Amino acid sequence: MEAITNIETQLYVNQERRHEFIKTLEIRGVVSGFESMIYCQHGSTIWISETVRAVRDIQGIIIYYEGIVSDITARKLAQEAVKFQQNQTEILLLNILPQSIAVRLQEGENPIADRIEEVSVLFADLVGFTEFSSSQTPR
Repeated sequence: MEAITNIETQLYVNQERRHEFIKTLEIRGVVSGFESMIYCQHGSTIWISETVRAVRDIQGIIIYYEGIVSDITARKLAQEAVKFQQNQTEILLLNILPQSIAVRLQEGENPIADRIEEVSVLFADLVGFTEFSSSQTPR
Protein backbone atom coordinates (compact mmCIF):
# COMPACT_ATOMS: atom_id res chain seq x y z
CA MET A 1 0.00 0.00 0.00
CA GLU A 2 2.90 2.36 0.70
CA ALA A 3 4.00 2.12 -2.94
CA ILE A 4 0.61 3.31 -4.23
CA THR A 5 0.71 7.00 -4.98
CA ASN A 6 -2.12 7.11 -7.55
CA ILE A 7 -4.94 4.58 -7.12
CA GLU A 8 -6.42 5.48 -10.49
CA THR A 9 -3.36 4.56 -12.54
CA GLN A 10 -1.69 1.98 -10.32
CA LEU A 11 -4.73 -0.05 -9.26
CA TYR A 12 -7.50 0.21 -11.86
CA VAL A 13 -6.97 -1.52 -15.21
CA ASN A 14 -9.53 0.84 -16.76
CA GLN A 15 -8.88 4.25 -15.23
CA GLU A 16 -12.32 5.47 -16.33
CA ARG A 17 -13.89 3.02 -13.85
CA ARG A 18 -12.24 4.95 -11.01
CA HIS A 19 -13.70 8.20 -12.39
CA GLU A 20 -17.17 6.61 -12.60
CA PHE A 21 -16.80 5.25 -9.07
CA ILE A 22 -15.87 8.65 -7.61
CA LYS A 23 -18.56 10.49 -9.61
CA THR A 24 -21.28 8.06 -8.45
CA LEU A 25 -20.05 8.30 -4.86
CA GLU A 26 -20.10 12.12 -4.96
CA ILE A 27 -23.62 12.24 -6.41
CA ARG A 28 -25.32 9.44 -4.47
CA GLY A 29 -23.16 9.17 -1.37
CA VAL A 30 -23.19 5.40 -1.77
CA VAL A 31 -22.00 2.87 -4.35
CA SER A 32 -23.22 -0.71 -4.33
CA GLY A 33 -21.84 -3.62 -6.33
CA PHE A 34 -19.51 -1.48 -8.46
CA GLU A 35 -17.42 -3.93 -10.53
CA SER A 36 -13.91 -3.20 -11.80
CA MET A 37 -10.78 -5.04 -12.83
CA ILE A 38 -7.72 -4.11 -10.78
CA TYR A 39 -4.02 -4.91 -10.70
CA CYS A 40 -2.63 -7.06 -7.91
CA GLN A 41 0.76 -6.55 -6.28
CA HIS A 42 2.66 -8.70 -8.78
CA GLY A 43 0.92 -7.41 -11.92
CA SER A 44 -1.82 -10.02 -12.24
CA THR A 45 -5.43 -8.84 -12.39
CA ILE A 46 -8.61 -9.67 -10.50
CA TRP A 47 -12.22 -8.52 -10.60
CA ILE A 48 -13.61 -6.71 -7.54
CA SER A 49 -17.01 -5.50 -6.39
CA GLU A 50 -17.09 -2.38 -4.21
CA THR A 51 -19.91 -1.41 -1.86
CA VAL A 52 -19.05 1.89 -0.24
CA ARG A 53 -20.57 4.91 1.49
CA ALA A 54 -19.12 8.40 1.69
CA VAL A 55 -18.29 10.03 5.01
CA ARG A 56 -18.59 13.82 4.76
CA ASP A 57 -17.55 16.74 6.92
CA ILE A 58 -19.90 19.49 8.15
CA GLN A 59 -19.70 21.30 4.79
CA GLY A 60 -20.68 18.11 2.95
CA ILE A 61 -17.23 17.46 1.49
CA ILE A 62 -16.17 13.81 1.30
CA ILE A 63 -13.35 13.22 3.77
CA TYR A 64 -13.15 9.47 3.26
CA TYR A 65 -15.28 6.51 2.38
CA GLU A 66 -15.77 3.15 3.97
CA GLY A 67 -17.14 -0.13 2.76
CA ILE A 68 -16.41 -3.60 1.49
CA VAL A 69 -14.33 -4.77 -1.46
CA SER A 70 -14.92 -8.36 -2.60
CA ASP A 71 -12.94 -10.49 -5.05
CA ILE A 72 -15.46 -11.62 -7.69
CA THR A 73 -12.97 -13.09 -10.17
CA ALA A 74 -14.39 -16.63 -9.94
CA ARG A 75 -17.92 -15.38 -10.66
CA LYS A 76 -16.75 -13.29 -13.62
CA LEU A 77 -14.85 -16.26 -15.07
CA ALA A 78 -17.94 -18.46 -14.67
CA GLN A 79 -20.08 -15.82 -16.42
CA GLU A 80 -17.60 -15.67 -19.31
CA ALA A 81 -17.65 -19.49 -19.59
CA VAL A 82 -21.47 -19.47 -19.73
CA LYS A 83 -21.41 -16.73 -22.38
CA PHE A 84 -18.89 -18.73 -24.44
CA GLN A 85 -21.09 -21.83 -24.22
CA GLN A 86 -24.15 -19.81 -25.25
CA ASN A 87 -22.25 -18.52 -28.29
CA GLN A 88 -21.16 -22.07 -29.17
CA THR A 89 -24.76 -23.26 -28.87
CA GLU A 90 -25.95 -20.47 -31.16
CA ILE A 91 -23.29 -21.34 -33.74
CA LEU A 92 -24.32 -25.00 -33.59
CA LEU A 93 -28.00 -24.14 -33.96
CA LEU A 94 -27.27 -21.96 -37.00
CA ASN A 95 -25.30 -24.81 -38.56
CA ILE A 96 -28.19 -27.27 -38.33
CA LEU A 97 -31.30 -25.08 -38.50
CA PRO A 98 -32.45 -22.16 -40.65
CA GLN A 99 -31.83 -18.85 -38.85
CA SER A 100 -35.56 -18.08 -38.58
CA ILE A 101 -36.17 -21.40 -36.79
CA ALA A 102 -33.08 -21.01 -34.54
CA VAL A 103 -34.27 -17.56 -33.43
CA ARG A 104 -37.75 -18.88 -32.64
CA LEU A 105 -36.22 -21.76 -30.66
CA GLN A 106 -34.01 -19.39 -28.65
CA GLU A 107 -36.99 -17.15 -27.92
CA GLY A 108 -38.74 -20.15 -26.37
CA GLU A 109 -41.48 -20.62 -28.95
CA ASN A 110 -43.09 -24.01 -28.39
CA PRO A 111 -44.11 -25.74 -30.54
CA ILE A 112 -42.40 -24.30 -33.59
CA ALA A 113 -44.92 -24.97 -36.32
CA ASP A 114 -46.17 -23.01 -39.29
CA ARG A 115 -49.49 -23.45 -41.03
CA ILE A 116 -49.16 -23.68 -44.79
CA GLU A 117 -52.39 -23.85 -46.81
CA GLU A 118 -51.10 -25.75 -49.83
CA VAL A 119 -48.29 -28.24 -49.45
CA SER A 120 -47.40 -31.73 -50.60
CA VAL A 121 -45.41 -34.11 -48.44
CA LEU A 122 -43.88 -37.35 -49.69
CA PHE A 123 -42.65 -40.03 -47.31
CA ALA A 124 -40.75 -42.82 -49.06
CA ASP A 125 -39.08 -46.01 -47.93
CA LEU A 126 -36.67 -47.51 -50.43
CA VAL A 127 -36.48 -51.24 -49.87
CA GLY A 128 -32.94 -52.36 -49.07
CA PHE A 129 -31.48 -48.83 -49.04
CA THR A 130 -30.11 -49.06 -45.47
CA GLU A 131 -28.25 -52.30 -46.21
CA PHE A 132 -26.99 -50.93 -49.52
CA SER A 133 -25.73 -47.61 -48.08
CA SER A 134 -24.00 -49.26 -45.10
CA SER A 135 -21.80 -51.28 -47.47
CA GLN A 136 -20.78 -48.23 -49.55
CA THR A 137 -17.91 -45.81 -48.99
CA PRO A 138 -18.68 -42.10 -48.74
CA ARG A 139 -17.20 -41.61 -52.18
